[in-house]
Amino acid sequence: MDARDSIRQLKRLGLKTEPAFGKHFHIDGNPYTELLVVGELCNAELKKKFNL
Repeated sequence: MDARDSIRQLKRLGLKTEPAFGKHFHIDGNPYTELLVVGELCNAELKKKFNL
């Protein structure tokens, strides 16, 4: 299952968007603030953070 399908499934189970992203990508802490931080990362930093 790709990220899109996984996040959609989590939303169908009742999670809001940001918590669903946080759960799928194993982001610790408050998903709302952590996604703001992740949004500022460059591609190289994203790859390192998410082991891509």
